[in-house]
Amino acid sequence: MNRGFPSSLDGAPEAGGPERIELLDCLRAFGALAVVFGHSLPRLAPGGPCGVSVFFALSGYLIARILMRKGMMTPRNIGIFLVRRIARIYPMYFLSVVGMTAYFFLFDARRFGIVAGGGGERTFFGILTFQYTASEWVGYGFGVLWTLIAECGFYVSFPFILWIGLATKKVFHVLGIVALISVCAKISVLLGVSVSSVSLLYYDHFILGALVAVSVGMDAVPHVLKTKWLGILGFALMILTVAIPYPGTRNLAWYLLSLLASSGTAMVILHHHLFGTTIHMPVAAFLGRISYSIYLVHAIVLDAFIGLRLIASIPLFLVVVVGISTLTARYIEQPVIRFVHKIARFKE
Repeated sequence: MNRGFPSSLDGAPEAGGPERIELLDCLRAFGALAVVFGHSLPRLAPGGPCGVSVFFALSGYLIARILMRKGMMTPRNIGIFLVRRIARIYPMYFLSVVGMTAYFFLFDARRFGIVAGGGGERTFFGILTFQYTASEWVGYGFGVLWTLIAECGFYVSFPFILWIGLATKKVFHVLGIVALISVCAKISVLLGVSVSSVSLLYYDHFILGALVAVSVGMDAVPHVLKTKWLGILGFALMILTVAIPYPGTRNLAWYLLSLLASSGTAMVILHHHLFGTTIHMPVAAFLGRISYSIYLVHAIVLDAFIGLRLIASIPLFLVVVVGISTLTARYIEQPVIRFVHKIARFKE
């Protein structure tokens, strides 16, 4: 069964409205919890950091799904799309960066010097504008921000890549070439050649999700993928990547494991479209709805617990993370999203 996409531009799944798919929220919860446990309780989820690739594949799917809608690929609508995406991620990102920097300014001069730039090129303004992360390790709070740089780079560039593909009627060729360039960038890093764009290094993860949306939207899913085992295989890959220990460095093992995580995610999403897969897990769906806050908040709370020597209190850690994330999602994320969606509407 091919479900296709609704034609209403302002029924976009990013809005969290009636179109929201519970399965996708459960995938978000899986990705967030994988990262949380990978950082705080690595014995339970030794490959937990691969959860970020679950988010990358989800983003690729959702962004392509929005852009594939009829009438979406106009300069005005693409501009509105970018405004909405920045409104989605920037408030929490900004508060996290400013809050952590203020703490360092008051209580940790060394770390403040690192975050502020310390005379180098990685300035505080560069961090606020998704150009850099901190030049040295200053804790998990700043350590997780690299993924937002990758996301932002994808948001800005992908509409134009998709436009080229659709305009030339070679969309699968164009997406394949971009994914290949991303793989070549990884190989370059493994060979010792520096690649400054973190978005490029993980672009193939986004492309995997985007290919699902494009294939479904164009009714061009390969027959070989139309098997009911696809979802089981995809979920098995996601579990496998979380169960295999994270290598600790961005080496070949890391890139392969993270690619398996994004591939598994794409398989599960495609299975949903092909066979109408549904899932009812209210707790997981709720955690998925606040997963962005969980991702940022857990890192800051983890730094605090490590500093206070409370990291052994995992249940307390989880309660604090979910509690704060519930509040930030409700009173920071959602109001901004509703306001921006109200004033920045797609034109049919």
